Amino acid sequence: MQTKGRKSKEWQRKRRLAEVLQPLTAAILPIRQNYRGETNMEYESKGLDMPFWEKYTLTVNEAILYFHIGEKKMKEILDDNPDADFILMSGKRTMIKRKRFEQFIDRQCAI
Repeated sequence: MQTKGRKSKEWQRKRRLAEVLQPLTAAILPIRQNYRGETNMEYESKGLDMPFWEKYTLTVNEAILYFHIGEKKMKEILDDNPDADFILMSGKRTMIKRKRFEQFIDRQCAI
């Protein structure tokens, strides 16, 4: 039972810190929307604890937010390069290998 109390105290401390930092973060970070109309602040508030820059693969929506590329342009890049080494299919879901997509963008003069 003692560890449960520690976890709850730690959770409360993190929650208080988040409440204090949230208005500051909102003022500093630009708010972006994905194609569903969700903002990056709403996305972060869903409890996703791994930042984009640490993930190996990104969903298309995450890649749009991470690379600051519009939805139409991202879909155009994916359609023009169906066999690219940065695309990973997980069933019907298209995943983007972050580092390889970064290399792809580095090789491009313009997108």
